[in-house]
Amino acid sequence: MVATTRWWANDSLKKLTRKDFAFRWDAPKGEREAAITEWKAWAATTK
Repeated sequence: MVATTRWWANDSLKKLTRKDFAFRWDAPKGEREAAITEWKAWAATTK
């Protein structure tokens, strides 16, 4: 269930923003966190 939620959340972000920070829903936690950090950094620049 959690992996499915991660997939849908990432898919929605990519469609809404037309950005892709290489988030893989099935990647190890550290790799997912690195992509999340990139999403957050990008979001901070759009405010």
